[in-house]
Amino acid sequence: MPIASYPFRVEGQQIGFNNRLKLSGLSDVLQIAAWRHAEELGFGLNEMMTNDNRTWAMSRIHIQIDKPAKHGDELVVKTWPKNKDRIFAFRDWFVEKDGEVIARATSTYLLIDLATRRPISLSGLYDDALTEDGLHAIEEPAERINEIEEKEYKTITSSYTDLDVNDHVNNVRYLDWAQSLMPAKFWKERQVDSVLVNYFNEVHADTSITLSGGVNSNTLRVLGRANDKEMFKVELHFSKK
Repeated sequence: MPIASYPFRVEGQQIGFNNRLKLSGLSDVLQIAAWRHAEELGFGLNEMMTNDNRTWAMSRIHIQIDKPAKHGDELVVKTWPKNKDRIFAFRDWFVEKDGEVIARATSTYLLIDLATRRPISLSGLYDDALTEDGLHAIEEPAERINEIEEKEYKTITSSYTDLDVNDHVNNVRYLDWAQSLMPAKFWKERQVDSVLVNYFNEVHADTSITLSGGVNSNTLRVLGRANDKEMFKVELHFSKK
């Protein structure tokens, strides 16, 4: 079966003030596992960019956190590609500690033509035998985030150090940006239980980004705009510690 397992240890640079794995650290671990597995299956980023002038771009991701991981924890990340639908490819993950699932995620990817920067059809890209269609970490695909009530505002500027191999801001940075809309005291009193991210447009270096959004009940929703264009949305559900 096309399910891969990769060991990870929670390191110091991945944790926050409370000794727990940050959202961006968790997202980074998921992406590393996905990258490795896609390479092993023959449709990884290096293969696509070098031979086909194509690249993978995440469109949406939904992460549920059942139990937080902390510094020094030994984790096993299990990941697999699921089905594909026209231009969308789906991938899931389990994150385990001592054999128990402590987090789970599902995602939607697009394959982008580097010349046109447009998504292309996945028809015939890889054999369905390389997918595990019947297994779901989260059964429903990551959803589209609805309109966001804008109460808080903040402006940031992307930098060279935010970029990844695709020359746009790496996915994990959006989570740090979204959490930065609220003050540190807010997060010291709360823990994130799930996160949903929608990526709409590429963000490049030296881009001025307006973050806006607000808290409603136990949910923070954040919209990122650049040049009056929606670039991304983040929805964080949290509980009091």
